[in-house]
Amino acid sequence: MTCYEIEVGEDERASLCHCCGQESSVGHGFVYKGGTARAIYGAAWSVMHSRPTVNFALAIGDWDDDGRRKDHTVCFGIRVHDDGDDVTFHVIDPEESPWPNSDLMGTMLCRSESLSHPLLKEAFSIIENVVRHHPSIHNYLSFPPQ
Repeated sequence: MTCYEIEVGEDERASLCHCCGQESSVGHGFVYKGGTARAIYGAAWSVMHSRPTVNFALAIGDWDDDGRRKDHTVCFGIRVHDDGDDVTFHVIDPEESPWPNSDLMGTMLCRSESLSHPLLKEAFSIIENVVRHHPSIHNYLSFPPQ
């Protein structure tokens, strides 16, 4: 298993849910692989939803020294659900995300493109690490300890 270092940029900030307009939270962070910047993520969740769910936008690729993404960075949309007994991952389309297109992460791939993308397995691995190491997300989901 590849080791990723998660640097939480913002643990939790109050916001409004993009899908229902209710109270929600957002956070973001940075991912390093071997000491080199590998990805950034945004996460959104709401305790107002009946099912614990976190929507992620994850941009994987190369970054310049000023933290700007390079042209070959790709952005995935991934929804993580807590089903009580299990935490599941689901690839989503851009319109299901709070961040379908951003200057920082780029344009999110559609679900069909994501499912066939060679970096999808790495995206799942990174999101699993984020869920384990981002304090507010970890506390929100019933994710098993490391």
